[in-house]
Amino acid sequence: MRKALVLACRVLTGLITLAVVGVLLLAWRLEQSPLVLDRFVPVIEKSLSPASGGSAIRIERLALAREGLRLFLRADHLRVTDDNGDDFVMAPIAKVELSPNGFVRDGIMSAESIKIESLVITAAMKDGKVSI
Repeated sequence: MRKALVLACRVLTGLITLAVVGVLLLAWRLEQSPLVLDRFVPVIEKSLSPASGGSAIRIERLALAREGLRLFLRADHLRVTDDNGDDFVMAPIAKVELSPNGFVRDGIMSAESIKIESLVITAAMKDGKVSI
């Protein structure tokens, strides 16, 4: 019984050490430059776009970055297109700040804030009505 307890403590200590080293390596990597996550762009675009069609969200580049101790996703050249493929909402940079509490407590990535820089919305007048 004692040997099993010692082995369990060693395994637990090893896992905690591995987790700490992993967090430190990620922090160091993010200090060098943002971590490009472009392989996840199609999945994110599909999940943000309505299944019924119509408008669609397009992201040119996605990266994980940090400012101080805060992690955020940075989407460059975010566009919302209509069913004709024309852009009606454009943002050069959108930052989604991630909530560390949501990840630690619930195990899910959740947004704490969304900041959009230089937002451009295109509106048109058709039959006396303004549409976006």
